[in-house]
Amino acid sequence: MNQYGELSGSVQLELIPPPDDRTWWELFCTRPARFRVVKEFTFIDPNGTHWPCRKDSITNGLSIPWLVRWLVPHVTARGMMGAVVHDVGEPVRYDAEGQPVDLGEYAKSATTCAQVLWQALRHDNTHPARAWCARFVTSKWDPRF
Repeated sequence: MNQYGELSGSVQLELIPPPDDRTWWELFCTRPARFRVVKEFTFIDPNGTHWPCRKDSITNGLSIPWLVRWLVPHVTARGMMGAVVHDVGEPVRYDAEGQPVDLGEYAKSATTCAQVLWQALRHDNTHPARAWCARFVTSKWDPRF
């Protein structure tokens, strides 16, 4: 495991074709790209928390407001693993006997999800400034919460 975590499996995504009837607003100001997870994988953060990403889950890339996408693009090859882990990963931690441990509020915290996004982006060799910006924006304006 490197300092940012470990990947179990490989990230395989399939582009879901967008509908043909999008408006100009949807084309330029929203996140039209959507992806389906083709093969299940798990990201394990440095704390030992597993973030399994199930097959057939849907993600739309990083949830970055369109005004700052020039700094942090929402769909990039390096950013997609972090986006999938953040969007569809469900945190699980195991005890010494291999039994799942209840994570309580930890699992639902915007700070926790922003942190794992940063770790997954850095694991994928995303530039530190871009990873930090994605973490900051996600911790403040995450539509998941």
